[in-house]
Amino acid sequence: MNETNKKLLQFSILFLVSAVVLFIIMQAEKPSDFIHPSPAGDRTKLSLSEEISHLQDSLEQDSSNLEIIIRIGNNYFDLDRFEIAIEHYEKALKIQPDMPLVLTDCAVMYHRLGKADKALEYLNKAISLQSDLAQAYFNKGMVLMTAKNNPEAALVVWKEYIEIAPETDYAKMIRQRIEAIESAGE
Repeated sequence: MNETNKKLLQFSILFLVSAVVLFIIMQAEKPSDFIHPSPAGDRTKLSLSEEISHLQDSLEQDSSNLEIIIRIGNNYFDLDRFEIAIEHYEKALKIQPDMPLVLTDCAVMYHRLGKADKALEYLNKAISLQSDLAQAYFNKGMVLMTAKNNPEAALVVWKEYIEIAPETDYAKMIRQRIEAIESAGE
């Protein structure tokens, strides 16, 4: 076997191993892997819907109440109603554009709609506003990995996440993903 064929074989094997590792990682990715600091917790869809109804009644009295708008957005987030959550987050951001947590949640919703570039735009803005916002780094890594298929960029961002939040459960998961990606690239 000549040198060119050996290099081609090595490249093919490395590519195949990387593809398999990425496939395994991508299969493990679920929308629930994203961090969302919603106060909704594990409430039922019915209770979330009831709360939304009450909040919308309150919003009729004060249409610019940021807390209510964001809570409605969070409830729709928890109900996987992406477009409606975005609508409320965007409304809140028009009133006060410098809210990193709202930007992060809105970014996750955009990602779930397949709008990765918009998600990254919002995550970058959230990070620029609050450089230690761990969930923005985590979610940015998820978007880079899953939507942009850019494990190298995801690694950089996830390493920043680990520096910010080294003792979280998510940090343990990220360390495992980093190790898998790095070992696939060897």
